[in-house]
Amino acid sequence: MTLGEKCFAVRLEQKLDDDYLIWYDVPIGKKQLHPDFIVLHPLRGLLVLEVKDWKIDTILNATRANWTIADRHTNAPKQVKNPLEQARRYVLHAVQILERDAELVRAIARDYGKCIVPYGYGVVFPNITRSQLEKSGIEQVIESNLVICQDEMLEGIDQEEFRQRLRNMFPYQFDTPLSQQQINRIRWNIFPNLDDHLNDMIDSLPSDSSIPEKIFLNSSIDKILRKYAYIDLEVDLKEEIHRIGSASLILEQDFKVIESAQTSLESLREQGLHICGHNFRRFDYKYLITRFPTLDPWEIR
Repeated sequence: MTLGEKCFAVRLEQKLDDDYLIWYDVPIGKKQLHPDFIVLHPLRGLLVLEVKDWKIDTILNATRANWTIADRHTNAPKQVKNPLEQARRYVLHAVQILERDAELVRAIARDYGKCIVPYGYGVVFPNITRSQLEKSGIEQVIESNLVICQDEMLEGIDQEEFRQRLRNMFPYQFDTPLSQQQINRIRWNIFPNLDDHLNDMIDSLPSDSSIPEKIFLNSSIDKILRKYAYIDLEVDLKEEIHRIGSASLILEQDFKVIESAQTSLESLREQGLHICGHNFRRFDYKYLITRFPTLDPWEIR
């Protein structure tokens, strides 16, 4: 994770409420596309965001299709896709996946087969101010309302102002919010391989590996469960956590799972997986926590 991505992740955590679901760098569908952030809200819809840590002088030339930037290692010019076009491609791919599900498309004649989920996309520049962007002329090839700049994601930014910038990235909005069942179907359709990805991580680890770091839960466990867990499984997981007592997350490479402290991956296989039980394979919030181990409400000790 880049510094800019981490900074933006913290801002999402601080400024958005529990109705929002957030994923970072999770592969979409069979093509395994990797947008930086996916944000889902029951009423607003699906938002894909690309974060670029570039400074204004990193961008040498910009067109609607491609940009030329200075390579951060060699400073040599290299061509990349317009980041806004990249985000658009990601969200359209996600919508195409959702439209294969009969439960997520409209049945009325005029809009028959169209996705019921509003969607939008945008770009985040953590190291470029709005003034710099305007003076550079880049806004001629990238819509200003689809960009969040450095001075628009500061810690002291007004919460409603930050949310409004995200809302401005949606070209339209429906009046009826998504149901929990529809949200679950969206998650399953977009991330069908997430369970296999996590299980492969487990299988690739030595059985006698020790746990290098402990990340402890604080009192905000209810908030985490509301935000990242399926509603019908919250109680089950909370009961298991309280039963364990001093619960923690196991950190091994990019893999974490809820388990008691002072254990090994051998005992994790024998005891840990049944602690998560049926919850383990169905929680995608742990992938976000994996990427953002220092985000509130988690505390590294």
